[in-house]
Amino acid sequence: MKFRAYETYVGSLISLILLVCAYACVPDSQVQHSLERIDAPNTELHPLWEGYDKDLPDLIRKRPEILPAFPLPSEKLEAGKADSNDDYRAAHPAWYAITIPPKDLSNTVSGMVEWEMMQSMLLAAPPGLYEDMYKNLAEMTWGAVHHAGVDVYIMHSGFGGQAEVVEQLNALSPPLTDAEAARIHWVLMDNESIWMVDYGPVPIKNAVGTVAFVDFRYYHPRIFDDAMPTRVGYDVFGVDTFRMPINFEGGNIQMDSMGTCYTTQGVLWDNSDRSEAEIRDLFEDYLGCSQLVIVAPLANEGTRHIDMFFKLVDDNTVILGEYQTWQDGLNKPLLDDNADLLESVVLADGSGLNVVRMPMPSNDNQNTWRTYINSTFITGPLGKVNEWPTYSVDPDLQAQAEAVWESTMPGWTHQKVLSDTIITWNGAMHCISRTVPGGNLAPWVPAGTCIAGSCSAASSFAYDGDCDTDVGCQGPEWLCNSNVCNCNGVTEENCCEDGAVITCVDGELFSYACTADQCGWDAPNQFYNCGFTGEGPASSPKACPWNSCTPSCAGQSCGDDGCGGSCGSCGVDEVCQAGSCVTDPGCGGLTWIGCCDGDVLNWCQDGAPLTQNCNPGMCGWDDQYGYICGASGPGPAEYPWQCDSCSADCSGKTCGDDGCGGSCGSCPSGYSCTDFQCQCVPQCGVNECGPNGCGGSCGSCDVGDTCEAGSCVCAASCDGKQCGTDGCGGSCGTCEPGNNCISGLCVPDSGGCGNISTAGECQGDSLISCVDDSLNVEDCLHCCGWSNAAAMNVCLEPSECPCTPVCDGAQCGPNGCGGDCGQCQPGQACQNGLCVCEPNCSNRMCGDNGCGGSCGDCGLGSECVNGQCSCAPDCRFKECGNDGCGGSCGVCAEGTLCNLDGICEGDGPIDVNPGEVDSGAGCGCNRTSRTGFAWAWILLSILGVAFRQRFAGLLGRGA
Repeated sequence: MKFRAYETYVGSLISLILLVCAYACVPDSQVQHSLERIDAPNTELHPLWEGYDKDLPDLIRKRPEILPAFPLPSEKLEAGKADSNDDYRAAHPAWYAITIPPKDLSNTVSGMVEWEMMQSMLLAAPPGLYEDMYKNLAEMTWGAVHHAGVDVYIMHSGFGGQAEVVEQLNALSPPLTDAEAARIHWVLMDNESIWMVDYGPVPIKNAVGTVAFVDFRYYHPRIFDDAMPTRVGYDVFGVDTFRMPINFEGGNIQMDSMGTCYTTQGVLWDNSDRSEAEIRDLFEDYLGCSQLVIVAPLANEGTRHIDMFFKLVDDNTVILGEYQTWQDGLNKPLLDDNADLLESVVLADGSGLNVVRMPMPSNDNQNTWRTYINSTFITGPLGKVNEWPTYSVDPDLQAQAEAVWESTMPGWTHQKVLSDTIITWNGAMHCISRTVPGGNLAPWVPAGTCIAGSCSAASSFAYDGDCDTDVGCQGPEWLCNSNVCNCNGVTEENCCEDGAVITCVDGELFSYACTADQCGWDAPNQFYNCGFTGEGPASSPKACPWNSCTPSCAGQSCGDDGCGGSCGSCGVDEVCQAGSCVTDPGCGGLTWIGCCDGDVLNWCQDGAPLTQNCNPGMCGWDDQYGYICGASGPGPAEYPWQCDSCSADCSGKTCGDDGCGGSCGSCPSGYSCTDFQCQCVPQCGVNECGPNGCGGSCGSCDVGDTCEAGSCVCAASCDGKQCGTDGCGGSCGTCEPGNNCISGLCVPDSGGCGNISTAGECQGDSLISCVDDSLNVEDCLHCCGWSNAAAMNVCLEPSECPCTPVCDGAQCGPNGCGGDCGQCQPGQACQNGLCVCEPNCSNRMCGDNGCGGSCGDCGLGSECVNGQCSCAPDCRFKECGNDGCGGSCGVCAEGTLCNLDGICEGDGPIDVNPGEVDSGAGCGCNRTSRTGFAWAWILLSILGVAFRQRFAGLLGRGA
């Protein structure tokens, strides 16, 4: 039995040699090989980051040099991991260093509004774009100078981008006049991508209308794009740039003229190290956002930017995208909820928003995020132009969108820009342009003087650090020398530790020991200082941030201690699982002993899983070698015969692990997977009332108050009243002379009940009745209403009070009054008031569960067909015999037999031309047929390697 496998391999070798010789005998004229090179997919690009579980579109894979509007997985910064991009930023701190906010210099900071008068537009033309993308840049340039009469600045790297745009401009009609062409300015400045609105400057103004720029941290590897705002500010426009300590892109903010700014929850997710209150403060200090309205981004759209579905047309009008259920059942209710939220917004002047819905074009099952709303407004001395994206699909929807533009913005030129190509990278017209509003172009901070390598600042708010020919003395004061002021959470208010003040200076931590260990809150200066004791306000804790975490390694020998530290590391060939070091399974639990998956042998060798197809019924146990081909039957109980075929289970699950390493689905943005269900994460922030975005409430207001934009405000009420207070400090009117105000009614001085009869009247939950010709007021415990039995208004019992349905944004489920808040579509289930996809694995063993997850995976040698695991025929290296699934790999010619390895062997077919004699030797081949022998040696080499590897393994087992 020891040599059974060996004999099988020798027989296979002899048989295949005969086959190879026979193959080598084919004359050259009959052997024709057609080789076609097929480029492998770019292995550097992986599925997108969290919140987006689809592969990159094919067009992006084919052109990886064209960077998309969203960050690639490789572009995500890992904390504490320095790289060449950090080195570049460290060498050019003047382009990246975080600065003081504009609010330190001006009490009035206002962000740009997109419909105001513009003086210029910024674009970028990197090399290597598709021709259609250069055409988009040309069309936008043409529209700006021709329709609006504003200047256009185009940044390029000097590697072909300028020539491509010029070629496209020359092809447009009518051609630009000399005066129009003179408005185009080419700026040689390194850049990596086309998405100017995202990495470019955000213009702001002070009280006298002087323009400055604000910059955010852009995607980590795009160092030239990230430097653009400061370089353009100083080198092109001569204005200051304030750099904000936040990860953000300009496509995710729009502002009105009264201080209300609009963005998405993406700003919270991308800055999870800051609280929502901190983020709101930063937006107010740097951009003048006295109110920040945060809506939900499109689920599974990579940028999470608001400009993909939202356009502020004026202070009181917003165009909001609208999907139909058949287009995108996930994003339809999301945008509808956004509409409800926007309609509840109260602006600075007390007015509200008119939400106009615009149809969204097809997104190809969330693969191509087309939008008509990603447009650029340009108002200039010649007119107003709206450059909006169009597509070669959905002509009816496009006509509806055009009608919305024209009815909402009469008097504007609505210029269509075909965007089929550029939208593949998740952006269109607004994404690739930044407009600069009219205003005075001058520094907010006077420049200092560089003396002996150090700046002598002209203002206490000016930069006063090191200087040279590259780093001058212009611009606002730096908070640190990089774009990340990394002081481990220590703010400008300091903290106390072991009797010392811990402070942050230029992004570095310093400790100052205090006399008598006295460190406490210095109220006059609003920071922790030596010589004081006691705590500051709750928002400024005395203890340093790192003291708020208590490491815990109870029961652990390895892994995280809960505070970023380690409980220990494991040895070689070990991994940490649940806090314990265990042997690394290497092949996922598969060992060298092996196992059988039907007629397929599986084993682990040199740390890699291997398989071999056995003859039917011939995979089994060998006492010396374990499981091999050529044996049959099971081995000892500790070595199971059949390989564990994991059965994935997604029943009742909408997300999370399927039990076999696969997924039962992922949750959309704003949801988390808890107990295998997508649970909405409430988004209340500072809101004290109103919907929490999950079908619930952020809180309820007191009786008499109403909820407006997340805040409880007094609700004035004069229902049924002629006089008296409205409940909020106002008046419901005054009585004429000779009358007194009693319970909100004017009653003659002589007495009486006015117009209140003996049946009484309900005013809210108060009962007003006339008793003995005088008014009587009774506050009802539950409610006031009409009683048929008493034929008058009375205070009712709870069971008699009318029920008020409460849904608070819920899409489904009970409304509290015996009804429901809506019905879910087929294939959806109601969870926490929201309709979510319901996995369906009924009568399915494998394949899609209908919600992006899996019903299970098939074992080796099987494939998934219509939800069932079916045997996968395998005829590799076989020309006859069983295909492993009851079928045949072929029939041998007359005179030959099929051996156990699926090879036809024997004397060969009868010669039908006995008069012809081969002149070759050996196998009887023509000596001139070199091609046949070349293929023969290739096949023999492959067989030899396979034989040597497996047989060496067999000999090794017997050693």
